[in-house]
Amino acid sequence: MNQRSFHWLWIGQSAANLGDAFYTLAVVSHLYELTHSATFAAMVPLLRVGSMLVGGLIAPLIMARFSLKGILSASQWGQTGLLVALYAAISVSVSHVTEMISIFAVILMMAFLDGWTVPTRNALVPRLIPEAQWVKANGWLLTSDQIVQMIGWIAGGMLSAKWGVWGLIGLTFGMFLFSSISLQWVNESGQPREKAENRLPKREQWLIGWKTLWSRPILRRLVMTDILDTAAGSVWVGALTLVFVKDILHRGSEWWGWINGSYFAGMILGGMIVVHLSRYLDRNLVWAMGWGSLLAGVFILIYARNEHPGVALALCLLMGPPYQLRETAQRTLLQKSVDDTLLPHVLAAHGSLTYATFGLSVLAMSLAADLWGIQTPYIISGLLLMGAAIIALTATNSD
Repeated sequence: MNQRSFHWLWIGQSAANLGDAFYTLAVVSHLYELTHSATFAAMVPLLRVGSMLVGGLIAPLIMARFSLKGILSASQWGQTGLLVALYAAISVSVSHVTEMISIFAVILMMAFLDGWTVPTRNALVPRLIPEAQWVKANGWLLTSDQIVQMIGWIAGGMLSAKWGVWGLIGLTFGMFLFSSISLQWVNESGQPREKAENRLPKREQWLIGWKTLWSRPILRRLVMTDILDTAAGSVWVGALTLVFVKDILHRGSEWWGWINGSYFAGMILGGMIVVHLSRYLDRNLVWAMGWGSLLAGVFILIYARNEHPGVALALCLLMGPPYQLRETAQRTLLQKSVDDTLLPHVLAAHGSLTYATFGLSVLAMSLAADLWGIQTPYIISGLLLMGAAIIALTATNSD
């Protein structure tokens, strides 16, 4: 086991996530300037989720043939090269139509490669550090992801105004390049050179992760709770939050930023709590997952009926710790419930399911808001989280 390798993985992936926030902000801003259409700008996250879903579906076939480090490295270097293509497309495009087609093509290809990244990174963790430290490692990774997102959107907005789209893409290139290079110091252990999955037909290689997810009771419960939790989390997309701020809290769009900032701050606080209590949580993962969902559900139901801006900020802050508790426990349970060779395939299948659930849920929650008002999606979200909590907490008696 090599903790030094984990530190390089953590640092490199944090740099890549920061660059990803800069790149997304740059592309969305540039498309809006190019088209003056919010619809075209809003297509960026939708296309990314769809392409990441496709990448996640292909990932099991890639994982059956190559090492996890090799897959992560190929994904990172590929995205770094595509940024050069994006920069060139924006700089030398002969027309707006050509430029838009080039931008969307690069977005799709980068997101496809990114569909391999998360399951590969999470599958690498158990191979780099002892099992007793998995909760702490997952807590650090989730916390750093939240910190990076918060810094990325705040700093990205200021840098975009100062440097423009070219400056942000250039900065993203530097972040991705550093992340790609940092992987050379990640030494993967416990990886057999000749994989048994290689001898299986391609259809079986693709299905092995899905079959494992549904064949084991604890994994089925994890999948059911994660589907409900992911659907519940779709209410925090920007459009729904903005409508809630304006229609229910009766504040301007600047409060959209305050709500997001409070939510991220709560997640960071939750991550610090999880890391501090990692030894205790390691012995009570199912309990942590269930109670995390339950508390988050209660806070969202209160949030849905609240009309006071200050209370809304406080509730978003309070939601962070239970959300982080649930996420860390769920990720660690997945890692503990599957053996080393099957884990990458299971995480790839799980990631694809998550992407599909999130995309469909955003559409469903948006439709619910249009039909029954903006408070409705948040009420549904709270009820979904409580359902997930019941499934998780009853697992202690039956599994």
